[in-house]
Amino acid sequence: ARWHEFGVRLGHPTSMLSPLCVVVLLLPACSGLSGSGGCTSDEACSLNGVCQNGACVCDIPWTGQSCGQLAFRPTPPGGAFGFGKPWATTSWGGNAVYQNSTRLWHLYVTEIQGAGCGLDRWGNQSSVTHAVSPNATGPYTKVSTALQHQAHNPQVIKFGDAYYIFHIGAADASRPVAPCTANTQISWSRPGNYAGGCPAAPPSYTSYPAHCVGPDPTSPNCAGGGDHPELQIATGNCDASASITECVATLAARCDSIPDCRTFALRVSGDQCAVSSGSNATGIGFKLLRLGKDSAVPNQDWVAYAKPGQGPIPPPPPPSPPPPPSPLSGGTVHRSTTPGGPFEAVAPEGLGSCNNPSPFQHPNGTLFIVCTWSISSAPKPEGPWSAKVPLKPGTGDGRHWEDPFLFINDRGFHILSHTYTMAPYPSIAFAGHGFSRDGVEWTWSTEEVYNGTVLRTDGTVDHFSTMERPKFLFADPTNPTRPTHLFNGVSPVWNSTDSDPCRGCGHCSHCKTTANLDWTFTLARPLQ
Repeated sequence: ARWHEFGVRLGHPTSMLSPLCVVVLLLPACSGLSGSGGCTSDEACSLNGVCQNGACVCDIPWTGQSCGQLAFRPTPPGGAFGFGKPWATTSWGGNAVYQNSTRLWHLYVTEIQGAGCGLDRWGNQSSVTHAVSPNATGPYTKVSTALQHQAHNPQVIKFGDAYYIFHIGAADASRPVAPCTANTQISWSRPGNYAGGCPAAPPSYTSYPAHCVGPDPTSPNCAGGGDHPELQIATGNCDASASITECVATLAARCDSIPDCRTFALRVSGDQCAVSSGSNATGIGFKLLRLGKDSAVPNQDWVAYAKPGQGPIPPPPPPSPPPPPSPLSGGTVHRSTTPGGPFEAVAPEGLGSCNNPSPFQHPNGTLFIVCTWSISSAPKPEGPWSAKVPLKPGTGDGRHWEDPFLFINDRGFHILSHTYTMAPYPSIAFAGHGFSRDGVEWTWSTEEVYNGTVLRTDGTVDHFSTMERPKFLFADPTNPTRPTHLFNGVSPVWNSTDSDPCRGCGHCSHCKTTANLDWTFTLARPLQ
């Protein structure tokens, strides 16, 4: 064993990988892949299975030639936490533990503070929310704020009789929370089908992506209540074969042909758009409907267009700049004897700064932790922690690795990581996997563990621009080291009608913090 550097030993001897095998998985001499595409060692099966007769036999829930991909079951519609009205709640991943006495899963998840705020405020307005559900996939109901801002990327473990939350940030509420009211005016379609593809307004029009268009945007009618009728001068559907851009041009011409038509609205529904054009000349309000606001048109996205100087309301003011990020102390640990708290800070001896901490208890009782990017160990969360051993993830294929999640099973040590590329679409990445017999010598796979496509139990398919902060849940009491669910923070930006579904973001992983696109939520998916 090589854990003598850490002051502890594993419960059984471990065989060592050749140092030449640390970086590149697919070299036959290192990976154990035969020239014909079969395997010659368990390393070729990513330590997620065994090599038998030249082929990998994968452990559940792993699949693929090298057992490097996850197999999912269909996911229920919605999300684990933060799904619903965009920007009402923005969340960004977490993990859950089960309490036998309550028969509930207790989720500790990042939630962004501030009215209407999105993930662009993650660096100074993140808090940790405690939520519960009888089902591992959720949805989870908020119980309390477990940790005040700034606390981000929580990972909870049960160690002995106490619950520990490892996270980044000081959780001391040292800076005020600023609202993000501009985001409340942005229109979205159902998550997974962002309608940012609505084109820019024609030259004679100004686009208002507002929740309500009317003489008095604060009136109850504008808020979607009451029976006040809309004034509709012309309605109709674009030809099904027309593009959205062509649809806008057609409707603009129709509105131009009506003397008192000053506005029209575009609704995106699948690949078609329906419109309502109207006038506020008589002072009657023209309201636009939004996700969850009116059962008559559920899950629709409306975008208003108005002639310059004649629109019913002025364009929304530019969003105020966010406050400067607060310093992240890193590696903060909080402890409670009950899942509901209160959680009190502890000072782990020798841990020091630890970015994106991911702790996991070895079957022999030793606690290991991966930071970005190192690994160390201790007999308990309070320490003393051993010196950090550097890790060097990457495979030379242009992917960046972050958000490590450590887990350990009978075959060895594993790290599930978010991967991304900074090149524009179609370059895109989601997740990588590293594995090690002993936790010191690592192999980093070139294979993507999963992609951004999610099949729902109702047969629909959602696409996500990025899925980050990966964390497994282990819900099989007969096999406590088998992952049964995957939690991610997800961005539902994906314009399937555009050749670049992440247009405007620079690269797909950046959509999560792009202005007016930064609503995100937490998703839990069941594994095979």
